[in-house]
Amino acid sequence: MNNEEYCVGVLTDGNLGTNLTYRLASAGYTPTIFNTNIINTERIKGQRYVAELENMGISTCLDYDSFFLSLKENRVIFIISSNQIFSKYVLREIDKYIDAGDIVVDMCGFSVVRHDYVTYFYSDTCWIRISHTLDFKDGSASLSYRTRTSEIPENAITAEKAKQIIGTDCPYPLIDVTPAGVYEATGGRIFDVPPSGSGQMSAEEYKEYVSIPWDERPRSLYFATEEYAVPMGMTCLAYADVDANGVREIWTLDYGPTSGLFTFELSAYENGERKYSEIYYADHGALNFCEKNGKLRVSNDVTRYLDGERYSEHQEYKISIVDEIVYLTHNGIPLN
Repeated sequence: MNNEEYCVGVLTDGNLGTNLTYRLASAGYTPTIFNTNIINTERIKGQRYVAELENMGISTCLDYDSFFLSLKENRVIFIISSNQIFSKYVLREIDKYIDAGDIVVDMCGFSVVRHDYVTYFYSDTCWIRISHTLDFKDGSASLSYRTRTSEIPENAITAEKAKQIIGTDCPYPLIDVTPAGVYEATGGRIFDVPPSGSGQMSAEEYKEYVSIPWDERPRSLYFATEEYAVPMGMTCLAYADVDANGVREIWTLDYGPTSGLFTFELSAYENGERKYSEIYYADHGALNFCEKNGKLRVSNDVTRYLDGERYSEHQEYKISIVDEIVYLTHNGIPLN
């Protein structure tokens, strides 16, 4: 990233963002920071904080209006916090400020050893989401992309229409293209609809939440077309006629209930109605869909350790349907 080409900003709630801003300044950028926690800081400490940053040529802001006014064009905005909920809150707050072509990097909840983060590119109509995995080892780092981008289909559903179908006030669309054909074929988009409280529940609210049957619990993601919306747990989709009845189904993945074992849920929707849904036990890993020999499969990249060395094992699960039950097999052995 050319330090003269981009206007760089940092949105944070603590020291992680401050340290990132120091590093950006040391690298020759002229960053702007909005630390939401400064509002709650004692006045004298807050003044010292601002003075220290400004002595390094770093601009500080106390609200979103001034933050975005200070970033003129070619904007790259980092959202960084140890709290993953922070990014959901900030993305919703900044939606009205973002222009086409802006780049937003979500670095919330990262690990020193392994950092999974997301880059959002904003187009004229929606967010386009790319996931990354950054691995640190022996002082070096390697970066891999989990998803790929695609052009937004001309028949893509609007946010206004999705509000009517999903029944929420203000979902915002994002596209996580896995695979791109789902969006091109249906005109659908993923809408992020955080539950009330943005994931922060009291003990009583949590007790009430876990009492809800697993398949009836509210989801925070929906895939919506002009005709229907289906709930999602992960931002990965597939569109395939697995049961060979001449109609393609929307296939989704979600994490399943757990009591010490890793489970996931595989579901299929036909014309917006759930047709198949099963829970499976598997090795803990990064789940997704893949295709092999024209057939849809579930993939799972499992992290393992051997003699202290970390490596990844790629697994693929064949999908078959017998008597309305979906079976997954790995090397001929059924899951569950």
